[in-house]
Amino acid sequence: MLDSNKIEVHKIALAFTSNADNEVHLFDREIGRQVRHEIEEQVQAREKETVHFVSFSNICSIDYSCADELVGKLLSRLLANEYGQNYFVLENLNSNHHENIQVVLDHRKFGCLERIEDKSWNFLGHRTNSLLETLNVIMEKGAITARELMAEFQLELTTSSTRLSHLFKAHLVSRDQVKVDGGGMEYLYKKLF
Repeated sequence: MLDSNKIEVHKIALAFTSNADNEVHLFDREIGRQVRHEIEEQVQAREKETVHFVSFSNICSIDYSCADELVGKLLSRLLANEYGQNYFVLENLNSNHHENIQVVLDHRKFGCLERIEDKSWNFLGHRTNSLLETLNVIMEKGAITARELMAEFQLELTTSSTRLSHLFKAHLVSRDQVKVDGGGMEYLYKKLF
């Protein structure tokens, strides 16, 4: 769904020194900080708007403090626009990853997308029913304008615009300006993958 001329896709595989059994466990804030800095270097090296898929496939487990330092602070800085208009999507999460990342995101009141192997998706973190309902429509249709969302749910235009704007500001969808028939411009909100 992404315009390949506008938004790049970048895969980030988390890696860290493993133990004697070749298992990687991310425990404590210092390790989380080190891994987050490695990710930040990769993000800052890219000049274009990018969707960064952060893979946990090499990680056996992560504890709360590491998840907070890595995922929580990464999203905190993303929402503060320290990384520009970039997006993070988590992938290859196991039940341990889910549990600790979910607690971090709930505590911080953040949300994040997870891409599942079969190319479906999951929402992690804090959510409201109306925003999740709106995100579901975007993920199903691929893209939507405020006017289309208004018609889909019989909403006021300001309500549909606000919902879409919140998803964009949370870096859960991208958007482009498009021409409207009869003149003018409006935003088209698009899924990230």
